Amino acid sequence: MKKIFDFTRKKTILQAIFFYFISFLASLILGALAGGLMGLIGQLEMAATAGLAAATIFVIYIWYRIYSQSNLGVLNNLFLISGIII
Repeated sequence: MKKIFDFTRKKTILQAIFFYFISFLASLILGALAGGLMGLIGQLEMAATAGLAAATIFVIYIWYRIYSQSNLGVLNNLFLISGIII
């Protein structure tokens, strides 16, 4: 797991897929928790907004970590793998 979130080295395709899968699941869980919390306290109209905000903040944090820890070669490799996956 440490290799997956270590952005100082280039990723293989399998590591990148695993990273995207874990990040996607984490953002879904955070979004569901934030939306559920807003629904629990009675703010049903804000539940979807809170879920979207929590997921967006998590994605921004992950991309900040990638940018701050990576060099240009790692970023190019990760973007190339992202394009292949998409």
